[in-house]
Amino acid sequence: MTLYAGWDGVNWKENSNRKTGVDVCEWYGITCIGEAEVTDTNNEQRHRRLQTARDDAIQSLVLKDNKLEGWLPPDIILLTSLENLKIHNNKINGEIPSYLWEMTTLKTLFLDENELEGEISPDIGNLINLEELTLNQNNMWGDIPVEMSGLTELTMLWLYNNEDIVGEFPTWIGDLVKMKSLALFNTAISGTIPTSISNLQQLELFKVENCNLSGDGYMALYIIPTLKVLGVAGNRLLTGSLSGIGSLTNLEELYIGKTQMNGPLPEEMGQLTKLKFIKSPETALTGAIPSSFGNLRNLEELDFALNQLDGVLPAELGQLNMLERVALYGNGFTGALPNTIGNWVFIKYVDMSQNAFSSDSGLPTTIGRWAMCESLAFHNAGIGGILPTKLGAMTSLEALDLSGNKKVGVDGSGILGGIPTEIGSLVSLKRMVLSENRLTGAVPSELGLMSDLEVLQLNVNSLSGNFPPEIGSLSLLEYVDVEQNKFEGPLPAALGNLEDLEVLIISKNFFSDAMPAELGYLMKLKRLAATNILFEGQIPDEITGLWRLKELSLDNNLFDGTIPDGIGGMESLETFTARKNKRRASNGLSGNLPESLGLLAELQTFDVSDNSIAGQIPSTLGQCTNLGILNLQQNELEGNVPSELGNLVGITYMNLKDNNIEGEVPAGLCSVGSAEIQVDYSVTCAEGCCTEYYEYPTYQPSALEETLSSGSGLL
Repeated sequence: MTLYAGWDGVNWKENSNRKTGVDVCEWYGITCIGEAEVTDTNNEQRHRRLQTARDDAIQSLVLKDNKLEGWLPPDIILLTSLENLKIHNNKINGEIPSYLWEMTTLKTLFLDENELEGEISPDIGNLINLEELTLNQNNMWGDIPVEMSGLTELTMLWLYNNEDIVGEFPTWIGDLVKMKSLALFNTAISGTIPTSISNLQQLELFKVENCNLSGDGYMALYIIPTLKVLGVAGNRLLTGSLSGIGSLTNLEELYIGKTQMNGPLPEEMGQLTKLKFIKSPETALTGAIPSSFGNLRNLEELDFALNQLDGVLPAELGQLNMLERVALYGNGFTGALPNTIGNWVFIKYVDMSQNAFSSDSGLPTTIGRWAMCESLAFHNAGIGGILPTKLGAMTSLEALDLSGNKKVGVDGSGILGGIPTEIGSLVSLKRMVLSENRLTGAVPSELGLMSDLEVLQLNVNSLSGNFPPEIGSLSLLEYVDVEQNKFEGPLPAALGNLEDLEVLIISKNFFSDAMPAELGYLMKLKRLAATNILFEGQIPDEITGLWRLKELSLDNNLFDGTIPDGIGGMESLETFTARKNKRRASNGLSGNLPESLGLLAELQTFDVSDNSIAGQIPSTLGQCTNLGILNLQQNELEGNVPSELGNLVGITYMNLKDNNIEGEVPAGLCSVGSAEIQVDYSVTCAEGCCTEYYEYPTYQPSALEETLSSGSGLL
């Protein structure tokens, strides 16, 4: 045989016994149907004669996953007794040669997971003894030839993951009555599934996901009692319903998501007691989950996400104690969560977000039994109640999202009460999102034990007290958002230990004293938002060392002193805002604007309005050619408008009003077109260039901001 050399045999993963003097029937991957008598004593001559004598005795050639390379050589036609050719998962390339279709003894032909290409030849119809054919995961294209309708012995046909196989779904498929496994998913076949598919009464697997199929012809499969796997997901034009599916009592896997399948979940689904997987996201199923689902005790995955289901979850779901994954988000479920779901002791993933559960009840205490759960999500789910202390028993939890349960205009909505100290036991937790609820009280110092935590979001609650310095020990933290709470006192300097922190949002709280200089150690920080709080004193010079920082927002504080000269070293800075620091006893920012501002090549927004900044506008600002918003309103600036500002061709809004500025607006700014430019009457502006009265869009202050501004209720 020359197949060994033609397929680069010396580099095969396994090539044992392929040497002179060894019977070819003993070579790795070869099975023969008889013996040949060989009397030669000369080893080389004996080897040649042995091969020749044995070619017609080789029955099986199995070399899967063996690093075969090259194309199918012509010598393969010499194997006149070959029934099984399994050379899948290699690197065989090129078109399938015509001589392969002349090997009429073939019963099994596995060519999948290679680098074959081209159309499937109509000559495939010559292989009348073929029982199993796999061409999946190659680069085949074109129609499935009608000549395959004559392969009546075929039990297995896998063509999946050939995205250029096109044409109508074979109307002749009903002729292949011995078919057991049909996999055409991830191809471009179209049309409808013929009702003659019901002729395949031995069919066990039917998978046509992610094609271009339409209609409801697949429902003819509901009368095939042998069916174990039914997959039609991802065919967006597929219609029909689940009515009649109760006859598939051997069904183990059901994949129907991302179709137009509609209607209710029938009670008869409770008869499918062998089901392990139900995946039906993004369909149009309606109504409640029947209590008969409690019979599906082998179920491992239940996915009805993004449907139109409603009603109360039946307590019988608690009988599904083999469940590992539940996705019911994006529906309209109501009522309380049943305590029985605590019986899901093998559960790893639960997402019931975006529903309308009762705000009078929350997470059942029985979820403490979910010791294997890794992800729990009830965001925007409508739940209320308090966080159960048993949450701390879910020690495998990596992601917890209970955000968004406080609904605007809905009294009493949202999770209330404090964060239990037991939550510190969640040492595997990486992401904790409890924002937009009604949580109160102090954040427990035990959060400092959650050493794997990467994301902490507690924003839009009513948490109070000092922010725990123990958070500073969470060295993997990347994102912290505690905006819009009632935290008070100094911001812990220990936050400077968070070397991986990229986002820190602490706005709309009652933090006071100076901004910790230790924040300048956060060398990975990209966003720092500290608006509407009570920081006082100077902006720390250390902050200007944060060269990755893109946003620095310090509006509505009590800062005074100058903007640090080192700001020019913040080479990534896109947004700097420090508006309205002139309030209460503070005069706001003062001194001159640093000349180094001109080094900020990425700067897009610069807003220091309503402060006490003096001196002249630095001409270097004209070097910030990406600048879109420049707001210097209500300061003590003087001198002429620098002509260099005419270089700001990307400007959309500039406000220089309420200063002592003179001169004229550079002509370059007037040529921008749609820019809104506001200046005092002391500044000359070409006709049509400046807007006489333009109100810069500002954030509408909340009740909390009004309190901070007035100083009432703080002492």
